[in-house]
Amino acid sequence: MKEFIAANGGLIGTIIIVMVSFNLLLVGVKSSLEFIKDKTKTDVDNKAFDIISKISAFVSKVLDMVGYNPEHK
Repeated sequence: MKEFIAANGGLIGTIIIVMVSFNLLLVGVKSSLEFIKDKTKTDVDNKAFDIISKISAFVSKVLDMVGYNPEHK
């Protein structure tokens, strides 16, 4: 674990990399849910899409604040 943290620029760099990876995963799940949410009869996927969208938006804002995407400050 220490080697992984050191290889990624310390603790802050590792946290940013993990958050970016987590956000990419959320975006993939969000895209999948967006594709199927209107094709099913249940509301479970619609609610999951809404929750994932909110979490993804929050993580994106945090990444913007720490400087991952300085264009959107």
